[in-house]
Parts: sequence; C-alpha cells; structure tokens
Amino acid sequence: NNANYNVAARLTGLPLYENEGAQLLHVGVSYSHDFGDGGTLSFSQRPEAHLAPKIVNTGTIKGVSDVDLLGGEFAGIFGPLSFQGEIISSFIERGVGLTNPTFWGAYGQASWFLTGETRPWDRAEAVFGRPSPKHPFSVKNGTWGAFELAARYSYLTLDDKGVRGGIVSDITGGLNWYLYPNLRMTFNYVYSNRHGLGDASIAESRVQLDF
Repeated sequence: NNANYNVAARLTGLPLYENEGAQLLHVGVSYSHDFGDGGTLSFSQRPEAHLAPKIVNTGTIKGVSDVDLLGGEFAGIFGPLSFQGEIISSFIERGVGLTNPTFWGAYGQASWFLTGETRPWDRAEAVFGRPSPKHPFSVKNGTWGAFELAARYSYLTLDDKGVRGGIVSDITGGLNWYLYPNLRMTFNYVYSNRHGLGDASIAESRVQLDF
C-alpha cells in the first residue's frame, strides 16, 4: 500500500495453567489496521504445502483506503494431547462508489505424542515452544526420539462483493518425528479442494535442522 506504517495489537490469557504447562487453556484476540491511503492490495494462498502453486487469488484490488484485520485464537494442552485454532477476518474499505469486501479464513488442528511428550508453552510470547524428546534417537541406547500424530482442517474464502478470488478447504494428516530437540522430520498428506475447480492430493516431507 501507500502508507509507511500500520498498527497492530494482541491480547492473550491463560484461564487454565497447571503442572508447569502440562495442562493449559489459552485464548487470545488480535487486531491490526493497515493504512491503505488509496493504494492497491491482493490476497492469495497456496494449499497446505509451501511448494504448491497459489490456487486462490483476488487479483489487484484498487482504491483501498483502510484494511482492518480481526482475529481470534485458542489452544490447549493436556499431557500428550494438544489442540489449537485461529480465525481471522479482513475488512476492506475503499473509496466512494467502490464495494467493501470482507474475506476470512480459519483452521483447527490437534496432535498426539505417541511417546508421551508434552508440547511446551512459552508464557512470555504466548506461543508453543520447541518439543524435546524424552529419549533422543540413539542406536547405542535403542531409543528412537519422539513421534507425534497430527490432523488439521483449514478454510479460506476470498469471494465477496464482486471479488472472486476463490474458496479453498484443506484436510491434512501428518506424522512428526523428533530425533533430537533441533532435528525433526515431518511427513504430511494434504487433500485440498478448490471449490468449483477441483481437488488436489499432496504428499510432502521435510527434514529440519537448526543450530
């Protein structure tokens, strides 16, 4: 856009926090205001696979004066079980005689550690931390690290008031293997439906190492 700054805020709370985070409930809201100043913007998104092409796209939206983003979030941890979800809406304001579309998206997911670990929680940042296996991978000790099963559903609509960017919904199933705190492998299957266009089946994996 044409502006040099935006405004954003986030408020979170922990209505439940026990056993050093082994049981908790988190809720939060967020808001941001983008100063469009009559500029342009666009929204686009891939399915739940970063290497896939973008399958929904609004194209260029002109005459944008302001954009308000309003979001809600929740998360929970109960031993090896964790869940989380978010919803966010974008309210676009344009000049006189132009329509003001609203777009929104949401997801929900859950995971279960087969090996009994608990996802850590960073209270300072109000986000999940890095999982650490109870028994890191070791050929000598006969240990294999931590295994986590996960499932996710997401939905995004970029159709409103004359803008036809598309609607997409995804279902993802995954297995995460944490060999060490800084090394993990992920294996995902994604079923993506671009409404009115067709379906895609995606198999993907990642090896991630940090120092």
